[in-house]
Amino acid sequence: MSTGIRVLEWSPNGVRMYDPTSKSVSEYESIAEAGRQTGGGPIVLAVSRRSSFFKRIPLPNASRGDLRRLIEMRAASTFPLPVEELAIDFLPTDQMSSEGRETLVVAIRGTDLQKALDEAKSAGFQVQKTVPTAFGSPFLAAEHGDAEALVVEKTPEGLSIDAVKDGSLVASRVALSGTDPHDEATRTAKIAGFQPDARVIGALNGVPPIHASAYGSPLAALAQYAISRIEIDLETNESRAKRDKASLAGMNRLAVLLALAAVALVAVVANDYMEAKGRVDKRKSKANVAVNKLKNLQKAVESDLVKENSALQALRRAMQPAQSMTDVVTSTSNATGSGAWLTAVSVERGKPMAIRGVAKSSDDVSRFLANLAKSPRFRDTKLVFSNNSKIGATPVVQFSVATFPVGNLPLVEAKKK
Repeated sequence: MSTGIRVLEWSPNGVRMYDPTSKSVSEYESIAEAGRQTGGGPIVLAVSRRSSFFKRIPLPNASRGDLRRLIEMRAASTFPLPVEELAIDFLPTDQMSSEGRETLVVAIRGTDLQKALDEAKSAGFQVQKTVPTAFGSPFLAAEHGDAEALVVEKTPEGLSIDAVKDGSLVASRVALSGTDPHDEATRTAKIAGFQPDARVIGALNGVPPIHASAYGSPLAALAQYAISRIEIDLETNESRAKRDKASLAGMNRLAVLLALAAVALVAVVANDYMEAKGRVDKRKSKANVAVNKLKNLQKAVESDLVKENSALQALRRAMQPAQSMTDVVTSTSNATGSGAWLTAVSVERGKPMAIRGVAKSSDDVSRFLANLAKSPRFRDTKLVFSNNSKIGATPVVQFSVATFPVGNLPLVEAKKK
């Protein structure tokens, strides 16, 4: 089993590094010093709590692009800095309200993020992902089976306290060093709406704070889960714009290639037409004795036309599938029943469809498989995997199913060698 990846926490007050091999946290004055003493290598870059902004706001169900635009429009009333100076990322949660889905929005000053990334690169580190330190706390609470928990930790910035409820970060704050941990924990519990005796995870110099019966570090949780489980990855606006530009350039190149292919096809057809017309004109110049030859040529042209029409019909069948992608996804959703729901559907022309979802029990997964198997829209339905898991404290079954939509023909047939 993998021990995880090293986590480097950056803050203006200092640098901490968690090593999953030794399960220890070391403090350094700078990233450069950490690089000299550890030799660099791949890391997760953790942004300290005072260096990052954290908000929970309700947003509608929409694509990531639309959600990002909504967040940027509301950034002026959400964060203390203009949106153009921030690096922003977000994570929709499972909590719903009358105003929409609760969404975790995190941000960091773009210049601070760029400085940390530049220092990490100069020190020989390869940053695999950039996340806020507080995002490790929900995993600690989940490991101890707590629906509500306060994660307390002493950091170079002060006494940090994260409030976690139902597997999601609710609040995060940093108190001044030297303040009473009991008072600060109680104050944070009130802010988050927790019970006064909420579970406390963490330790201060080996002495647990109030009601503490478990220990752990958010950095250790990030080492284990940041790459595989956390979907937040902060990046500068320049980096995101460069990535979007590269994607757009790829689409433009594809459009140019398609246009050139269309021009080449027109040229070939035009050339064939001119050659045929030249042959006809040449034969028309002859007297009546060439009539029979012209009739034979006409038959040949008609035969070619039949072949072209046959190819055209084959092309139409490829471009107009027996089932639209919308119908396939709708039929898949209708087959889930009341005890299962889908988390991802991947369908591509000419290939099996991959379905991921979560169910209350294995019986619900079996019913979903049975509904797909008896549907005339699908064939070759099979279960890829089914794993027991939990969402918060609720046991669920995560599953993956593969099936083939009937009539899902590829755009181009593979050439035989």
